[in-house]
Amino acid sequence: MPERVFNEQLLVLARDSRGMTQADLASNSGVTQAYISKLENRLIDKPSDETVQLLAKALGYQEAFFYNDERRQALPPFHHRKRSRLSKRTLSRIEALVDIDRMRAERLFRSYEEEPVWNLPTYGRQGITCSPEEAARHLREAWRVAKGPIGNLTRLVQEAGVVVIELDFQTTDWDGVSSRYKGTPPIVFLNSRTPGDRRRFTLAHEIGHLMLHDGQKDVGVYKSDAEKESEANDFAAEFLAPAREIKRYLMYPKLDKLARTKVYWGVSIKALIYRCKTLNLVTDWQYKRLLINYNKAGYNRAEPFPLVQEKSAGLSSVIRYHLQKLKYSKEDLASLLWIYNLEDLKELYEHGPSLQLVKG
Repeated sequence: MPERVFNEQLLVLARDSRGMTQADLASNSGVTQAYISKLENRLIDKPSDETVQLLAKALGYQEAFFYNDERRQALPPFHHRKRSRLSKRTLSRIEALVDIDRMRAERLFRSYEEEPVWNLPTYGRQGITCSPEEAARHLREAWRVAKGPIGNLTRLVQEAGVVVIELDFQTTDWDGVSSRYKGTPPIVFLNSRTPGDRRRFTLAHEIGHLMLHDGQKDVGVYKSDAEKESEANDFAAEFLAPAREIKRYLMYPKLDKLARTKVYWGVSIKALIYRCKTLNLVTDWQYKRLLINYNKAGYNRAEPFPLVQEKSAGLSSVIRYHLQKLKYSKEDLASLLWIYNLEDLKELYEHGPSLQLVKG
């Protein structure tokens, strides 16, 4: 049997995912900070079994996690809605949470053979060029979305095979991130702390990225991250509220009217104000006035008529596939996903609503 090799990158990843400093981990594990520092910097490459046991227990991951050959993957250079005021520690925690769930998804999907009802077109990979609005209209047609508001956007996206995972980013300054990974369907990670209306827009925004920008071929036109963000916003606006249908709701806009429109279309008042501008339904002065009134009303802190937050299935359907069809025990799954306690498995995956993907 080949000798196990301790992966120091995964020790850093696990520590970041728990929001711990080296000093925090030392306090929680009983292993000195000096030893942890040397371990992370590869000055020690063969920690004792007892040391790994202490670190694993403190971090909540099985010991095997630290001996696999996975490498850390950074978030893509775009495909994320972030805020500049995030601290380095918070950003590291978000990146670590996403990366670990990415690894878990890759392991789960090795044996998952069910097909989604619909598929997500990948214009970026196919080198297809069109406006974000055209792409949004094409997708509504491909997914057979009826005219009017989209009822449960999360369910619709999951039916197309996109995995939507909720994570607690412990901040409201980051809404979501998405990407494709080897061996998995597209994955969108959403902040569980995001309000319902912003969450819907974020999900549609990330679908726009995945459709338009993921694996984008060189078509002779360079697009900056800012341009890609703008295109994803335009895609989301058209996908959630097509211009032809929303216009009559936005004529002569006032805050009370926009609030009613929000409830019907499932789009925030702030987004509707911006939609008025992009559709040339207001002058620059009227647009500025709407924003001033929006802030005066305190809507920048909390909008009225909050939308119910749509819940995602996460990886629960794939978990159930392993339990029911592949006859995995819960202990098997915990080992596969490096989960330390079975209760953590239940907390992470089994509480999510079941989504059974079936072959078309």
